[in-house]
Amino acid sequence: MTMIPPPPPSDPTAIPDLGPRFYYPGKEPPDVFEVSGEGFVPGEDVQVAIIRQEVEARMDGRARALVNANELGYARRVILMGAISGTTVLSPVLE
Repeated sequence: MTMIPPPPPSDPTAIPDLGPRFYYPGKEPPDVFEVSGEGFVPGEDVQVAIIRQEVEARMDGRARALVNANELGYARRVILMGAISGTTVLSPVLE
């Protein structure tokens, strides 16, 4: 697996590239891979989310996503995360 970093933006006002891409030359991506990070509070619950769709924020900064119940599988929460702002909204637990 090769991690390819994004090139720097040529225009300082350009929307930044959203991060590295994973490229698997000549083979299929693995069935399982690890994602790790630092900075969490020891012992805290850390949610794991897989991005299935994107929506665009309105001019007032609000975002809304409609999620079909059959897309959730066993998931119990939905996360909205701003790609540029980093704003994160975690839905209540879906029962």
